[in-house]
Amino acid sequence: MIRWLNTTQKYAAGFLLATALVLGGTKSPVIFCIWALPALGWSMMVLKAHHPDRHTLGYFLAFNAGVLLSQIYSLDATTSLFWTAQSIVFSCLWLAMQSTSPFPEEEIFWRTLQVLGAVTVFVTTWQWIKQTPPYGLLPINPNFNAVWMAALSVAFLAKARPQRLEKFLCLGLTLLVILGRSRSGLLALLAGIVYAVHQHHRKPSLVWGLGLAAGPERDDAVHRLAFILRAAADEHS
Repeated sequence: MIRWLNTTQKYAAGFLLATALVLGGTKSPVIFCIWALPALGWSMMVLKAHHPDRHTLGYFLAFNAGVLLSQIYSLDATTSLFWTAQSIVFSCLWLAMQSTSPFPEEEIFWRTLQVLGAVTVFVTTWQWIKQTPPYGLLPINPNFNAVWMAALSVAFLAKARPQRLEKFLCLGLTLLVILGRSRSGLLALLAGIVYAVHQHHRKPSLVWGLGLAAGPERDDAVHRLAFILRAAADEHS
């Protein structure tokens, strides 16, 4: 059991992030359920093998108590249920990632970001050529894609020794954010660049910039998970 868990641990963070992006940010209840079930299953297995400390568990229980109270007193419980379910799922992921490092093999996660970055650049550029809204793989609002591109760009920028491919992806993603003129994307990019410049004078922390850039607009699974990954990286750095 422990050996199998250690093996899946190497790929869990990258898999969750990649599938959330491929599924369009899991914006619909059905798609979110498809993504959330394996995410919850992985969280439960991690928590069974690695118990969180009392303070972390206390924060988790307090947060979910507030979420459940808000659901009980909601003026429209049916509409609120989807957001309540999202909050509980992501809090379970946060608890699991606080219990043990989600990045036992950093190189695997960076490879995942490279693939996602390349796909995002290709799809968004193709949408620009066809003169359609630059949604990328995240439908409904181009701002989601802009913030996601800013997050990826900052992640590569904040890396201690970025590879040549990562440098090209960082440049391409940054140009697409600027050309898109999304205020949320530009704000995320600016905040991330300030952090990255500061970070290079300190010990690097894996994908801290990814979560920081995802902060201004976290309305889908991709940005919410990126924020959780940032917190987990900070906790275990």
